[in-house]
Amino acid sequence: MNNNQSIILTQSEYESLRKDIMVLKERVARLTALRDDLVYHICPSLQSEYEEKIASLERELLAAQLYLREMQRIIEILQAQMNQGQEPSMEEAEEQAQEEYQEYQEDLNRKAKEAEEFQDRWRKESNWYEYDEGYRNREEDFYEEDPENTEAGDGDHQKDSNDKTHKDGKDAGEASSERSGCNEDTDDSHDDDSVNAYDGDPESGHGRKQSKASELKSLYRKIVKLLHPDVHPNPTPKEKELLNRAIQAYDRGDLETMRQIWEELTGSGMADPEEEYEDSPEGIAKMREILEKLRKRCKELDTEIRHIKSEYPYTMKAFLDDEEAVEKRRSELQAEIDQTRETNRQLEEYINELKRQMGNR
Repeated sequence: MNNNQSIILTQSEYESLRKDIMVLKERVARLTALRDDLVYHICPSLQSEYEEKIASLERELLAAQLYLREMQRIIEILQAQMNQGQEPSMEEAEEQAQEEYQEYQEDLNRKAKEAEEFQDRWRKESNWYEYDEGYRNREEDFYEEDPENTEAGDGDHQKDSNDKTHKDGKDAGEASSERSGCNEDTDDSHDDDSVNAYDGDPESGHGRKQSKASELKSLYRKIVKLLHPDVHPNPTPKEKELLNRAIQAYDRGDLETMRQIWEELTGSGMADPEEEYEDSPEGIAKMREILEKLRKRCKELDTEIRHIKSEYPYTMKAFLDDEEAVEKRRSELQAEIDQTRETNRQLEEYINELKRQMGNR
């Protein structure tokens, strides 16, 4: 054989499908965990912060404006009574104005109460707030690439396999990203580090808040990868029960329960991520079916994440991250509140003077 010639080895379809499935299962687990992080942690945190810094002032301004309109309406009613040749009645004018604005005021009070209850619940029932108030800014820990820019199953997002090498030293030609529709530039090394970072000393490592939140997220993603129906079809009742417990623990920010679930999984042998497939025509057909379902689920999760990020409260994230913009808006709202209240004070004096004049008649 000519020395310039090389032997080209190709993978069997079975091996290719097996690797594709592993890559897609990892991506589905990442996106599922990111979606849940947005739903259970990031968005509630953003909503609570926006409520505290902006929405509370907006409602305060609205309340002052409603009171202003109510007093202006009282004056309008009195003027209309006099224009019609009637004896002006302050009592009737106030009663009519209050009835007209009662519904607005009740709605405002209801929203204020709901917001206050939400904030109390978020702070009291969620350990996330204790772990790290700013952790919502680091959802990329789940998936380094923004899912908005990497849609599973879209070949346009894939890189030339001849031009890159895997971080584990494997040639990219061995990767399954092009076939599976996943991007392989996902470094999982931080997962194991974050899980093992907690050594029993709450003040060790990068700090208590950072390590606890990181460990909770990493454990959750690993459990999702093992138990979620999207990556683990036909779960047993026990597996369903463990997954439900993990979801509830993640919602609460309950690290101890998450550790217990992981210990139960590893102790029972359920934590083996490998799934054996039969190297036969029937087995390969089943693997193709699984691969297609995983591709579809990747796209669905991408869509869910885009949808969440396109709506409130996530749309407030960039604004809330800009401290100068937040402070500027707060100053503007406070200035409007102060100005409206001063106008209200002047109208109150005017109405009180009208009352005195009408009482002297």
